[in-house]
Amino acid sequence: MADINLYRTLMTFGYIFLFLAGFALIFDYRSPGLDLILGIVLVISIFSITFSVIQIRRELKSF
Repeated sequence: MADINLYRTLMTFGYIFLFLAGFALIFDYRSPGLDLILGIVLVISIFSITFSVIQIRRELKSF
């Protein structure tokens, strides 16, 4: 059960960074460097959310 809490925390950070990156993209100031960083943050946050959901489902199936 402790693993599920770890994955939920990872998913929470993923959603926070996804929200912040999306908000920053809305108010983008035409900076190519910022776009690159935001793209990397979006990829990492989507990966962390997807990975967490898969791991939580796997943990719940094992019960």
